[in-house]
Amino acid sequence: MIFKSEFMLHLLFLIFVYQVKGIEYNLFGYPGLGYLIEVNIGHPPQKLNILVDTGSSTLAVAAVPSSDISQFFHAANSNTLINSGKEVHAKYTLGDWHGILASDFIKFPSLRKKIPEVRSQFVLITDSTDFFMNGSGWQGILGLAYPVLGESTSTSDNSWLEAVENIQHKQATFSMTLCGVHSVLNTTHYGQFSFLDDGDVMNNDSFCTPILRECWYEIGVLGVHIVKDPNISGNVSDDTTIFPNMTELTVLNASGIEVNPSILNEKMCRDLNVEKSIVDSGTTNIRLPDVIFRQVVDELRLAARAADVLILDEFWYQGEAACWPEPRTWRLPRLALDLLTVDSDDKYFTIELPPENYMRLVSGHMADSDNTDEDEGALAEYCYKLGLEAGADTVLGVAAMEGMQVIFNKSSSSICWRRADCGVSPRIIGYYKASSSIREQCDLNKYEEKRTTSSIKAAQWVAFAVLNVAVSLLLYLAAPFVRTWCLRRYRAARTRFTMSMSRTSLVETES
Repeated sequence: MIFKSEFMLHLLFLIFVYQVKGIEYNLFGYPGLGYLIEVNIGHPPQKLNILVDTGSSTLAVAAVPSSDISQFFHAANSNTLINSGKEVHAKYTLGDWHGILASDFIKFPSLRKKIPEVRSQFVLITDSTDFFMNGSGWQGILGLAYPVLGESTSTSDNSWLEAVENIQHKQATFSMTLCGVHSVLNTTHYGQFSFLDDGDVMNNDSFCTPILRECWYEIGVLGVHIVKDPNISGNVSDDTTIFPNMTELTVLNASGIEVNPSILNEKMCRDLNVEKSIVDSGTTNIRLPDVIFRQVVDELRLAARAADVLILDEFWYQGEAACWPEPRTWRLPRLALDLLTVDSDDKYFTIELPPENYMRLVSGHMADSDNTDEDEGALAEYCYKLGLEAGADTVLGVAAMEGMQVIFNKSSSSICWRRADCGVSPRIIGYYKASSSIREQCDLNKYEEKRTTSSIKAAQWVAFAVLNVAVSLLLYLAAPFVRTWCLRRYRAARTRFTMSMSRTSLVETES
């Protein structure tokens, strides 16, 4: 493991090198531990590093010491903190925390040119289980998803991103460029988090997919398949996809002209989206439904054997690391992801990831300084992990984002992908055209149905609330008239009763 002093050394080196090149990279961290950004909280400001996460919507930071973190936010030292005293809780795929809802001034120094300091709600984490990671370098999390995800933690009223949008009077468009490791000799990874103007989003080399449901950044993943490199021999099937039940498609060039036939796997498409398919920078790997995961990994395993790369099954199926004395140059096929395009219901594009994306370099063990055959400080072992995992849903994590600039455009409800100027070299190709509606084939219209149902329910609640207000207002306005009418009725009844009693008394006296 690289210790803190070495971490800061690598970080200063990265900042120096890339500021000289005129590029400001403000994300950093270690493989498998997320991409971090520096934040200042409170007055006077306290500096922390927090994980940038598009799979949640809450800003939360450690507020008590822990053996897994090197520092924490001292709430008592901020003159501007407002503590609500409200207890909140959040549970993640791995780990959970309990905390107290508060608000204070939040500022990201690296975003100062476009994003001002804002007062925002955040959570003071007072207790956690398997949330903070020892050696990760981060002490909190910045959730960038839609506020509806914060309802489970009762923090949906004002997330940091929503506070920024309120000040700018528009929905945010932000970009994440994830570059991966700096080199095989330095496993520190780096990237850039920035906010964009509307004119900076669309580009000729951008491929955009629609956000189907505004909760997570939920999209339509249509297929996952292996792409052979003709220059590399490998025992992979001749089909570009793994399953049968294919639908004919055609691929278009930049002018929209048909060039090559392709296929769409309808069953796979439905299976990938049966739960949800999201883009999540807080997840390291690409997560696939169990059956599809095994089929894809079986193909990759065969390709590795054909390329004379012997790796144990524990690496492929159980998440174990595989280590070599020298860094690997992978001669394996590309992993392709098919995504629905934003401007047409019958077209999609493909992101082809090189093996460096899914064969993740995770660590290098230092050579023994007592060994005179090794230079002191040299790496003696290079360890890799598979960037794929099995699960119930589909998640495009960091392994699917590295080497690209991924633009989250909330105003147009789309996510755009383009090649980055750093890291590995993925390819984005298309468009592919289907003979009929892809949304119908892949059952993606269910999101519209859910949205329509939600809209109807919301409209019903609004109508109910308006009716309640109208009835209350009517009762308020009618109250004086009702009171006058009731008073008159009461007085008339009392007069009649008095007269009746008087007459009775009179009759009794006369008798």
